Amino acid sequence: MNPKGIVSILTDKTRLGRWAYHLYSRWKGRERHLSLGTDNPDKTFYVIGFEDVSGGLFWLVNKVVMHIAYAIDHHYIPVVDFKNHLTQYTNPNDLHKSNLWEDFFEQPAGYALEDIRHSQNIIISSQQPSPQPEYLMGQEEFYNSPERIKFFHGIFHQYIRINPTAKAHLETIREQYFPQGARILGVLCRGTDYTAIRPKGHPVQPSTAEVVNDVKKAMKSYHCDYVFLATEDQDIVERFQQAFGRQLICLPQQRISGSHMNGDCYLAQEKEKQMSERTKDILEWVYCIIIAIVLALLIKFFLGTPTVVKQKSMYPTLHPNDRLIISRWIRTTKKMPERGDIVTFEAPTIEMLDS
Repeated sequence: MNPKGIVSILTDKTRLGRWAYHLYSRWKGRERHLSLGTDNPDKTFYVIGFEDVSGGLFWLVNKVVMHIAYAIDHHYIPVVDFKNHLTQYTNPNDLHKSNLWEDFFEQPAGYALEDIRHSQNIIISSQQPSPQPEYLMGQEEFYNSPERIKFFHGIFHQYIRINPTAKAHLETIREQYFPQGARILGVLCRGTDYTAIRPKGHPVQPSTAEVVNDVKKAMKSYHCDYVFLATEDQDIVERFQQAFGRQLICLPQQRISGSHMNGDCYLAQEKEKQMSERTKDILEWVYCIIIAIVLALLIKFFLGTPTVVKQKSMYPTLHPNDRLIISRWIRTTKKMPERGDIVTFEAPTIEMLDS
């Protein structure tokens, strides 16, 4: 067994191993202070970055907001770094090359990573979802505190700004899918891994049938013309299609059926697995095409080449338009032709005749 497998067993199977791994992760992902130069001596930049390969986009945004709130309370300038941290939306080829955050949003305070690369005072955020417990959104204490909800609303409105390119793209989608002037009810349904494995600490929504009934009541109460459904669960989409037909608006995207969820596999992992299988199929076709081309070239240059007789010089042995397979094997094995063999030559070019 390799060392990685031994570490996996120790961390997964023993309480001591899990505790030790937890301590190590907390230490590795701790908040750190850096000085990369002498620029901006009067400012302290708080670089927000963490790896999360399973969280959805707005879970990543929520985590960023929690860190922004911490930065503002401590008079730091927040800078978001998804250039050096992996998410499920990161193209592995772009890691350490482009900042994924800036594909969707503007930097919270207008400073990019390039602007602070020689700064004197830099704090690298911890890898935890919330830098401190009081900044955690989602627990019961948060929802029971109107003041904290209002505070985080202010953070969202002031610091989370969609960049112009993403905004223009969203406007195009809105014009394409949402009828102008229509009253549309938006519905978000969490499915797949949330309903299949019920991860600890995550609320699980009512059944799809209950949601459909509630949506029908809301549409009637608010006089809505359409229902816009956001979900990654194909089963929920099909149930809504049965219930609302042409009144349903649903954007095209990759979705997973509950029957395709594998054990305790999270959605991002299942998508990656299916993507890997599709990539594998494509690569198999590419390999087959390459092998076919290589075999064709080998046969043509070393075994035999098809050709057509165009002249009468070999008449009556060969007639014009006769189709032949010219053997390359004699040339490949460097054997001399025997009596009765027909020897062919490449037609001389003009340059050869001139010389």
